[in-house]
Amino acid sequence: MKTPICEICLRSELLCSACQEKVNSGELKENDVEMLGLIYKESEKNKILSCIEIKKIIDGQGIVLVVCNQGSGRKIVGKGGVFAKRLEQAAGKPVRVVEESSDVRSFLQNIILPVPIINLNIIYTQEGEKYKIIIPQRSRLPMPLKTFQSIAKDVTGKNVEVGFEDEGLKKV
Repeated sequence: MKTPICEICLRSELLCSACQEKVNSGELKENDVEMLGLIYKESEKNKILSCIEIKKIIDGQGIVLVVCNQGSGRKIVGKGGVFAKRLEQAAGKPVRVVEESSDVRSFLQNIILPVPIINLNIIYTQEGEKYKIIIPQRSRLPMPLKTFQSIAKDVTGKNVEVGFEDEGLKKV
């Protein structure tokens, strides 16, 4: 199992200087370390988790996003969502497991599933680039809009706006 924290720190529950520096710099938070420790303990019991890679844990307002490599998502969620439910109980809030993607659109799509992204535009402003995604008119995001925007900025490094498809322009 690969994580942003070394295995020795996960096993001992004490951070070495390199892992502690990640916490001190803000790259990781204390909650992230706890969540990674929980996933590590579960991987010791469940061998299918030994081959996963956790890229990042994002603790948003009211939700935790676990970003993993391609193919690890189902393993982390577990059969019937068993492991994801344990993570939610430990975190005290909903947990979404998202597989990393090099394509921004598919990565953002994974975050807001089941809501489809109709269009993704790159907007150039004086402040720099930002993304604008268009979703169906009566869609409801699986998390608060501000939380999604915060998570999306953390993941992409750019501001993300959400717009709704105009009913009058919908294709027939």
